[in-house]
Amino acid sequence: MIKSFSISSRLLISSLLILKSFSAHSYQGAVSGATAQSGRAALETTDTPFMNPAGVAHLRGYYFASTFSTGALLPEIKQKEYSLTLIDNMDDTLVPTSLGFNEVVRTQNDRTDVRKDFILSLAYPFSPKFSLGLGLKYQDDFFIDRYRQSNTSLGALWMPAQKLALAVVFENLIGQNPNLPEPLRQRPGAGMGIAYLQSRVVKMKADINTSSQNSLNKPTVSVGVESFLTQWVLTRVGFQRNQEAEANLYTAGFGFLGPKFSANYAFLRESINNEARHAVDLTIPLW
Repeated sequence: MIKSFSISSRLLISSLLILKSFSAHSYQGAVSGATAQSGRAALETTDTPFMNPAGVAHLRGYYFASTFSTGALLPEIKQKEYSLTLIDNMDDTLVPTSLGFNEVVRTQNDRTDVRKDFILSLAYPFSPKFSLGLGLKYQDDFFIDRYRQSNTSLGALWMPAQKLALAVVFENLIGQNPNLPEPLRQRPGAGMGIAYLQSRVVKMKADINTSSQNSLNKPTVSVGVESFLTQWVLTRVGFQRNQEAEANLYTAGFGFLGPKFSANYAFLRESINNEARHAVDLTIPLW
């Protein structure tokens, strides 16, 4: 009887963990992943459309990007994530635009939970140093039942110097939908980021994001460093402290930035469950 109760309690706790994790920012790219999920102020084709719509204005060209990640939240809860992104910012583009799709699939025993995000980002460079961006998001959740919701985000990117970038992003401006289960509601939040190119071979990034209550009382702080080993090969490391969950995240990875394509890998391990996650991505300039 005690054993049966223990198993039931564990399944209940696992279900709550899935719901709570679905309410958080789900996207997991390999570049931001290797630097502890930092990158609000960085310009990366795989990450920027999901992390700061204003950055799309500074990604010159026409790109296709794809990301895949896999890992576990708990030993019995497995997760896979897929994303596809198109970025259009050519010389004749009136409004720099990106279209992103992200899908998270989580399995526990014989149950599968799915989240699909469709994100349209529109950006405008008011000057070479400053841009604003608007993100339009449609979210489709399947957790026992099906839930749909829409929201918006607003981002700003300022580059006061050639080696320095500052960013601020406000997410879910419309607010929560009271008709949805509380753990699935899109809570308003904000994030700030800085990226600094210390030299031609070292870049540092740092982000601070508000808690689930949209407060800086217990924020999540991420710090990452990139270092070029050669002209095309670089390594990354990162550390994140989630003060609300009292959890640490340790990350590392590497990347290849070639003339025809770029590819990246990330390894992530959290302190609470000690489970590992892996992420890879690929970017191809189409024009």
